[in-house]
Amino acid sequence: MNENLKKIKGLCSGSSFTGNSSKEYLFTINCVDYFFYDKNIGEVDIRDGFTDGANDGGIDFILDADGKLYLIQGKTSSDLTYNEIRDAYAKILETVNNFAAGKTNDYSNKLKSIYKNKIDNLDNPEIEFVLYTNTVLDKSIQSKIENLNKQNMYQNYHLVAYGKDEIEDKTLSVDEGNMCVSSGELELGNTNCLDYQDIGAIFTIKAFSLKELYEKKKSEGLFGYNLREQISQASVDNQIDKTISEDKNNFWYYNNGITIGCSDFYKDGNKLKLYDFSIINGAQTTSKIGKSNIIKKDNDFCLVCKVIKSENSLDDEFIRKISEASNSQKPIKPRDLKANLAEQKILQRNFIDNEKYQLAVEIKRGVRASNYRSVDSWKRVKNEYIGQILLATQYQKPGSARSNKADIFGKDQTYKMIFSKDKVKKYDYNTLYDLVKIAHLYDNFRLKYVEKLEKEISKSDNENDKREKNNYISVCNNAKFITLALVAYFIKKMYFNVKDTNDDNFSMPIIKGNLSLDYPEDDYLERLEYLFEYIINRLSMTYDANEVKLKLTSHSNFFKTDKNYKEIIIPVFDKILDDKFDKEKILNNIIIFDSKTNTKERVGV
Repeated sequence: MNENLKKIKGLCSGSSFTGNSSKEYLFTINCVDYFFYDKNIGEVDIRDGFTDGANDGGIDFILDADGKLYLIQGKTSSDLTYNEIRDAYAKILETVNNFAAGKTNDYSNKLKSIYKNKIDNLDNPEIEFVLYTNTVLDKSIQSKIENLNKQNMYQNYHLVAYGKDEIEDKTLSVDEGNMCVSSGELELGNTNCLDYQDIGAIFTIKAFSLKELYEKKKSEGLFGYNLREQISQASVDNQIDKTISEDKNNFWYYNNGITIGCSDFYKDGNKLKLYDFSIINGAQTTSKIGKSNIIKKDNDFCLVCKVIKSENSLDDEFIRKISEASNSQKPIKPRDLKANLAEQKILQRNFIDNEKYQLAVEIKRGVRASNYRSVDSWKRVKNEYIGQILLATQYQKPGSARSNKADIFGKDQTYKMIFSKDKVKKYDYNTLYDLVKIAHLYDNFRLKYVEKLEKEISKSDNENDKREKNNYISVCNNAKFITLALVAYFIKKMYFNVKDTNDDNFSMPIIKGNLSLDYPEDDYLERLEYLFEYIINRLSMTYDANEVKLKLTSHSNFFKTDKNYKEIIIPVFDKILDDKFDKEKILNNIIIFDSKTNTKERVGV
C-alpha cells in the first residue's frame, strides 16, 4: 500500500462513519484526493462527501466545486465491461431522478443528508457523473461512453470516466509536481516560420511529433504553466475528433493550435528544439492528439505552434499575461487568472515570513508553497480558503463565503475588497493565522461532536430526541462559516466597539492582534468548543422558528445567504447579548480572545 493510501486509511479509521477501510473505499477516496485535492484531502472532506455503503444509490462520493456537483462512483475491477459502466451511470441517474421527485425513502440517511445539502448549496449546478476504474478504457469503450453522453436521458448531465491509464498519469503528475519539461523537440511541417522580435515565432509542426511528445512528457510538466489542465468539453472534443478523423488536412485552418512558453528554442533542420518549456495554451488539442489512435507516422497532418521565449522564467508577468489572454475564451477557473498577480505572491510570502505563525498558501493550482513540507497539514491552505475565511469573519459575509466562493476571484469587486495589494500588505498575519486555526479547530470539533451525537442517536428510543440531535448534526455540518462569522462578530462587539449591523465597522477588516495566540490558560479548547456548541444549538432553534414561514428545505439552504445571516441570525444573537444570563455564557468563554498583552491596543484605551 503506497503512502497516500496509508494516509487515507488512517483518516477513514479515525471517522466513525465507515467502520472499515475496504479496498473499494480506499480506491475511490484516493482518486478523489488526487483529482480534486492535490493529495491534501482531510478527514472533514471525507466525512462531508463519502456516501459509499448500503443504499447509496450508486454514488460513493459527492463533491461540490466551482459551482458544479460531482457524483462519483469508484470500481476497483480491472475488467469492467461497457455494459457494467453503462449500468453504473444509469443507477446514478435513477438516484438523481428519485431525489428530484422526492422519492428518497429507500436511500441511506448519509446519502440523503449529503446529497440534499450539497445540491441546495448550489444554484442550478452543472452535474457530472464521474467513474473511476482500474480497467483500461480502450478507444472502443471511450467512444461508447461519448455516444451515451449524447442520449436524451443524459442531456442535462456530463459523463466522465477515468481508467487505469488516466489515473496513473494523474497520480504521477501530482506526485512529481513538475512545472516544465527540461528539453524536447517537435518535427516541423515545413522550414518556414514567422519570427517576431527574436523572442517569438510561429511554426507549422507535425501532429505525430506532438503525439510522441505527449506520450513521453505528459507527466513531466508538459502542461505545468497552462492555467488549467485538460478539461473535457463534449462540443470541443467532438469537433477535434471529427476534424482528425474526417478532415485532418484542414486541421491547420480549423484549429487554433498550441502555444508554448520556454526559456529558449531554435530551429535545427526540420526539428524545433525546446528548452525548459510548457504548453501554456492548447492542452485540450494536445491531449486529443496524444490519445488518438488514428495519428501515425504515415497518417500525419500539420497544426500551428506559437513559441514564446521568456527572458526570465515562465513565472514572469509576460508569460502569465500570454497564458491568460490565450485561455480567456476557455473554461478556466477565475482563481487561475489571478495566480501570478503580485498581491497573491505577497500573500504567500508574508505567511512564509511570519516566523512561528506560518501558513503554506497555495496560490497556483498544483504548485506548493516553499514551506509546504515544514508545516502541519492544517496549515497547508489555498488562497481561495484564505479568501473564504476573510469574507466570513472580517467582512461578515458567511453566506457568500460558503456558497459564492467563486466570486472571490471571479468578481472584481469582491476580489479587490479581499485581495487588493493594499489590503494584502496591511493584513495582520498573526490574526489571519489565528482565524485559520479557529476554522481548523471547528473542523476537529465537528468530527467529535457529530460522532458523539450519532452514538447518542443510536442508543435513543425517543424520536423527538433523535430528530433534535439529527438537526444539530445537520447544522454543525453546514454552519462552519456562519459560526466563524458569529465568533468574529462577538470579537468585534466586545473588543472593537462595533454596536450592530448598522455600524460602519461591521463589515470592515478591523480585527487585529493575536486573537487567542497569547491566551495563557490551558482551557482554551474547552472554551472555544463551548462557543461552537452554543452557537450550533441556537442556530438550530433559529432554523426551526423560521422553517415554515420561510419555506426552508434544508439547513444548507438557510445558511447560504448573507441576507439570512444579517437579518435573521444576528438579531437572535443580539438579543442573547442583551440578556444578562445568556450574555454571561458567551462572555465567560469569549475571554480566550481577550489577550492581556493587546487588549488596550484593541479598544483604544
